[in-house]
Amino acid sequence: MAALRLTPRINEEIEYNFPLKKIFELPTIAEYLKYIEETLTFLLKE
Repeated sequence: MAALRLTPRINEEIEYNFPLKKIFELPTIAEYLKYIEETLTFLLKE
């Protein structure tokens, strides 16, 4: 449930929309945060 509250806040802060469905695809918050980190790293390299 914490990730459900976290995602909109992250989206707002970094002005990027991470799909909420990823929360349900990744079993832990740690894995979800790793996904976010990898996505941001990829975007910064573009």
